[in-house]
Amino acid sequence: MDTHTRIPPEQRQNLLEALRIISSLFWGVDLEKCRRLLKGDDLQTLGKILPLLSPDTPGDYARLKQLIGASSSTQDLCERIEADYIPLFVNARGGIAAPLYQSCYPDPGAPQDQAGLMAAAAERMQARFTSRGLSLDSGSNEPPDHLAVELEYLYFLLEKGWATNDPGLLTEAVDFTRVELLAWVPVVEQRVAKTAAGSFYALLLEMLIAHLRLIGDRGLL
Repeated sequence: MDTHTRIPPEQRQNLLEALRIISSLFWGVDLEKCRRLLKGDDLQTLGKILPLLSPDTPGDYARLKQLIGASSSTQDLCERIEADYIPLFVNARGGIAAPLYQSCYPDPGAPQDQAGLMAAAAERMQARFTSRGLSLDSGSNEPPDHLAVELEYLYFLLEKGWATNDPGLLTEAVDFTRVELLAWVPVVEQRVAKTAAGSFYALLLEMLIAHLRLIGDRGLL
């Protein structure tokens, strides 16, 4: 059996949409994103892929849904999420909890002092973009190893790989997930959980890791 057909075709688009939603939320939130969350559109999409994820993920999803539902309005939800996002990822007295750049986390086996913005991980991501003829959004000032950018690249590999039945792209998606994303996203999740357990982004990171582990299993693509 072709190992690239093990995720049911009817779930492939759900997985892609889940990645798109999660990626967008790591850019931060705005009123439209919060409206879709509060209305339930994006939550419903995230819920469709739950049967393929690890057994504890439905609990994370339920807590995320409860947290969103506790907001009184779109504006209230935005303010709550921003109150988490800024000190966790952007700016906080004493330093942020978890930068959203892979280069800020040393590669496995590398000295801690080798971590920093635009280090090896950013160079690897730029090389991946170049090899595929891709470029970063001209309006973005973010380095190529921002978490949202890496998730968008993973989306590209999966979407095009499935659309063109290209095992090379799907294999790269698996390798990229296992070698790059799963090497540092769990560290981000641990730091966020330590600083803001049960928060919107703590739950979202737990769900993201479940998606990445699904993709990282070669037998499921």
